[in-house]
Amino acid sequence: MTSTTTRIAGIAAATLGLGLIALPFAAGATAAPGHTPVGICHATSSDTNPYVWIVVDQDSATYRGHLMHTTEPNKTWRSAGSWNGVEHAAGDEKPDFIEGLDLGISEAWCEADVVPVDEPTGTPTDTPTDEPTGTPTDEPVIDPTDEPTATPTDAVGTSTDAPGTIPSTGGQPQLAHTGSSTGVLLGLGGVLLATGAVFLVAGRKSENA
Repeated sequence: MTSTTTRIAGIAAATLGLGLIALPFAAGATAAPGHTPVGICHATSSDTNPYVWIVVDQDSATYRGHLMHTTEPNKTWRSAGSWNGVEHAAGDEKPDFIEGLDLGISEAWCEADVVPVDEPTGTPTDTPTDEPTGTPTDEPVIDPTDEPTATPTDAVGTSTDAPGTIPSTGGQPQLAHTGSSTGVLLGLGGVLLATGAVFLVAGRKSENA
């Protein structure tokens, strides 16, 4: 073999050898069970830094411990707040999350900040201020001196003559007719008595003649 042929054969053998050596590592990184790195969103005891992102081997005891904490958490929230859009109260469980088992898990998602809940600090009062007293202060005042009087000054039918008389005519006073039925009866009775007396006197005179 020439020197050129020998060099080409050496390069080909070296390339094949490197490929055979790298093949197990490539297969283990993609499909081999056990030594597969898995991201874990691990719960902490802090509310300001509630989770940390760690990577463990899938076949390790650490992985199995975190897998158990997904359903049986060993951490709880100490205060109310909101984390990744989910609200929680003080005492709620804080589970672990595992990449591949929980959809959407990532390092950025795991280390998101907590939004605290603003709780009311006091009891609101319902006492109104500046209530109206209900007593009007600017009512119109009516002046009694400006009110119209009801006393007529020129009444119709008013007479200045004494009661029982009518206005005199020709200087002779006349009795006023009171309109009393008793006075009329008495007057008629007197006239009848006088007429009867005249007839009686005239009859006696006729008998004597």
